[in-house]
Amino acid sequence: MKKIVVGLVVLFSFVISSRVFAGDSDAYFIYQSPYDPLFVNLDASSSNMLIESLYSEDMNLVYSALKKIGDIKLKAAKVNVKDVLGFSNPAANYGKPMEMAKRKNIYLMSIWVLGRIGNDNDAELLSSYIKDSTDIETQYYIILALGELAPSPKALEALNKMTGYVTDERLAKACINAILKHNSKSSIIPLLKMSERPIFSPEFKKVIGNTIDQLGKTGK
Repeated sequence: MKKIVVGLVVLFSFVISSRVFAGDSDAYFIYQSPYDPLFVNLDASSSNMLIESLYSEDMNLVYSALKKIGDIKLKAAKVNVKDVLGFSNPAANYGKPMEMAKRKNIYLMSIWVLGRIGNDNDAELLSSYIKDSTDIETQYYIILALGELAPSPKALEALNKMTGYVTDERLAKACINAILKHNSKSSIIPLLKMSERPIFSPEFKKVIGNTIDQLGKTGK
């Protein structure tokens, strides 16, 4: 299978022009894999190739496949994305700093992708990762994923709880944006309590206030 994937990649390199992705992933991920242009024109009809690519030994190929799966919301790949999430998890590579560094990009991408293709049951898994991580970057992508799961009662519950303990304003802003995707009036009280926390700047409290106003008008 790996030889087939590599062969396809070599073939595509001759026939696909060097273009960049224009998917939602580009709004959140700076890193660009050299394989990204090879996946630009793929869609769900290429699901077998995308899934096979997730098991390549080349982490850049895995990254590009994940990225495309997230952009086209290929739900058929959910079990496979969870496989990637498992073997790229820092906990699975504890004591191997080189492996952890090599797999960091695909770990973060697989978190976001699970949010794109997962459901309410996956919210519990993602929110548990937040509790276990002290890395702000990882927490940021988990929050994004919880927003992508909308509508999801469990994801929204996790985000509402987060308003009570998040301290970094970047994470707090991501949390607000994720809450807005769920568009629920149930978030108004947690956000009101969040606005009372003295750790946040007056400017950020205005953002919270605007969010509360928006949910009051359009929230379900």
